[in-house]
Amino acid sequence: MDDTGSGGPAAISVSTYGYQSVNLVGWDPLEWGQSKWVVEIWREGVLIHTVCSDSPNATGNNIVQNPDGSKQYGKGLWWWRLLVPEQFIIGDVWRVYGWKDGAVPPEYPVDRT
Repeated sequence: MDDTGSGGPAAISVSTYGYQSVNLVGWDPLEWGQSKWVVEIWREGVLIHTVCSDSPNATGNNIVQNPDGSKQYGKGLWWWRLLVPEQFIIGDVWRVYGWKDGAVPPEYPVDRT
């Protein structure tokens, strides 16, 4: 992937100034248009934070933003931080779900059993 974002391909980038981003390998945002996304953080099997493109109680940068083409985020998705870096624990799991068209489907969250 010809990525210009600060996190590099397939990396979660957590900044000290308040934003987080993820760049996905092999993903062309131009093909996805105004896609919808959900980002989750799991700790020891428990969902501790989530944010999505359609967050009904969030506006602006508090929802998942599509790539902006900037030197900072490039082709990466970005959002206001879910955790500050000091709160991360080794073993935290980040899950990113995306839907090409329309709203987040009613089947979300997916069945993980």
